[in-house]
Amino acid sequence: MGYNALTYTFLVELYPYATRSRGIALFQLFGRGAGFFNTFVNPIGMQNAKWKYLLSYVCFLVFEIIAIYFLWPETSGRTLEELAFLFEDKDRAEQAAAATDKQLQHVIVAGENYRTGVSEQDGTGMAEKDGTGVVTIENRAG
Repeated sequence: MGYNALTYTFLVELYPYATRSRGIALFQLFGRGAGFFNTFVNPIGMQNAKWKYLLSYVCFLVFEIIAIYFLWPETSGRTLEELAFLFEDKDRAEQAAAATDKQLQHVIVAGENYRTGVSEQDGTGMAEKDGTGVVTIENRAG
């Protein structure tokens, strides 16, 4: 897996679900623009300005380092749920937390039903233990 594949995977996980497609499209736009620049503009600059052309890259890299240091939030060591709270608005973050808690509670109930061999309808679904030891959770709301 190369650099672009790693970056693409990171962006897919980082972007909030509602803006994920726009973010990936923007990433692709800048990536393709940089590829075009490297293919068609750099050879002309190197031919005409020689080593001095590389000073433009040094200046741009210094600008990027300063911008990233002061403007980008730190994401190292955080879970995807913590990043959702960091990047999404408060209402969406609360909805995501409520949905996660509801799903976790449902899985806990299904696990307890499996352990005890009990089938219990909770109004939104049914957890059943079949003869093979597999727990199935069906959505029977409606």
